Amino acid sequence: MDKYLWDKKYGCYLDYQWHSSIDEHSGKQKSLLTAASFWPMYLHWGKGSSENSVHQMLNLLLFNGVVMPVAKNETQEMPYRCQWNAPNVWAPLQILVWGSARSISPRKDFWKISAISNSWIQLVLKQWQTDGSFKEKYTAINNESDFELFHQWRANGTLLNHFVGDFMVEEGYGTPSMMGWTAAVTYFFLQLL
Repeated sequence: MDKYLWDKKYGCYLDYQWHSSIDEHSGKQKSLLTAASFWPMYLHWGKGSSENSVHQMLNLLLFNGVVMPVAKNETQEMPYRCQWNAPNVWAPLQILVWGSARSISPRKDFWKISAISNSWIQLVLKQWQTDGSFKEKYTAINNESDFELFHQWRANGTLLNHFVGDFMVEEGYGTPSMMGWTAAVTYFFLQLL
């Protein structure tokens, strides 16, 4: 794991592209920081990350207080547009990063870690007040200035209103309105209040 996945720059584990016919990174470690880098921390595997690396990762993955799947300064490096790209945000990533960061960097990043749960609750409740449903995923974009910022981050500049990648945030895959992981993570965070 250390040989293939450890990245000195970020002080965490990154993805490794074993084989892909569409990706030039085949057989190499990827340079893209994603929220998945928190999994080894969450499970207490491998070298472990320092408070400084967790701090750096939070700075790159948080936007409007919620965790994006991909570091915000690297969204343009995605080889394809997909729903797991920024600015989509997902419930499982909120709890993963919250739990991992809380166990490694509780003092240094207390306010950022607290903001994850509070921001997630606000995001979900805003949607709930709109139509009484929980969604599979949400967008971190709250206003026009956020939209402009994401427009600058995306190399192709095709981010349109609520469309991210090829999937509309409001509908996803036609999942039920009480999406299980969204309800569970929101309930967990509400219990912390």
